[in-house]
Amino acid sequence: MTASLLFTSDSKKINKKIFLFSIFSPIFIYLSLSELILRIGEPQIDKRSRFVYEEIINKKNNNDIFIMGNSISLCSLNPGELNIKKSIYNYSIDGASNKYIFEFYNRYLSKYKRKPRYVILPVGLSSFDDLPREISKDEKKFVGYQGEDFAGILGFISRLRILNNPSLIDSLVPSLNRIYKQNIKGVIIGPNFKSYDQGYLDCYEGEYKEKKYEFNKTFDPFQVSQFKKILNKLKEKDIKTIVITMPTYHYHDIKKVEKYYDNLIKNIENDSAIIFRAENLFENFSNNNLIFADHLHMTKIGSKTFSNRIGPYIESLLY
Repeated sequence: MTASLLFTSDSKKINKKIFLFSIFSPIFIYLSLSELILRIGEPQIDKRSRFVYEEIINKKNNNDIFIMGNSISLCSLNPGELNIKKSIYNYSIDGASNKYIFEFYNRYLSKYKRKPRYVILPVGLSSFDDLPREISKDEKKFVGYQGEDFAGILGFISRLRILNNPSLIDSLVPSLNRIYKQNIKGVIIGPNFKSYDQGYLDCYEGEYKEKKYEFNKTFDPFQVSQFKKILNKLKEKDIKTIVITMPTYHYHDIKKVEKYYDNLIKNIENDSAIIFRAENLFENFSNNNLIFADHLHMTKIGSKTFSNRIGPYIESLLY
């Protein structure tokens, strides 16, 4: 009788475990596969931002020069092609406003024990727009849990892509589409993180598509004030700053572009910053559609050419 009751009790426990396993294992498999799909099919620009944040979290910095900006500097300045005899890292974030850059530096880059000797701040025609990217959202995706207890495990879990997508189904479809467009090697091996060496990412490939833009650029006063905060913060840290005005594609009226930068420099001039005018530095550079992917961003060829040419000028400003 007792043996029979024990057998029945054990059977119930086993059946309960099987029941729970049958419910939760499909959920676990679904979430694991979803995470894998989102990881492999994540947009390259987001993979690069994630990689940069991970470099910061892991405190991997031993660089003399930081480059900070948005996609203009991300796609245009390749540290490996500048040929400067100092270590450089490009911390530019796609879609970052000056408010974002100030917060990004203040919260993360300023915390490095070894501060850089120089910071390069490239500015272009979108650098003083009120761009929508928010650092709080990026922190949730790329930084996650920031406490000290169980930081490794909880940080990893909090950064999972399945937890940071408002609509998982809507995110899976474009990720699957990106995976479909990759070759087999790309899917199996994953992203080539060597292409992010020193923070650079070649953003634009392919054929340039002509599109006219009316030049009516102004700059947002708040973003100007945020840029000044960056300059003042770097001055406070005794870090030398170089502001570089970046070239644009030729259909922008050169005189209007020059006037835009003239007015901008009057607004941001700072006694601690070196202003280097590079928007029209190289003859025939801005009328080559192999160099520009659109009116602001350079192709891989353009970035290599620009970085090679401007490197000696930048090095001459280092002291």
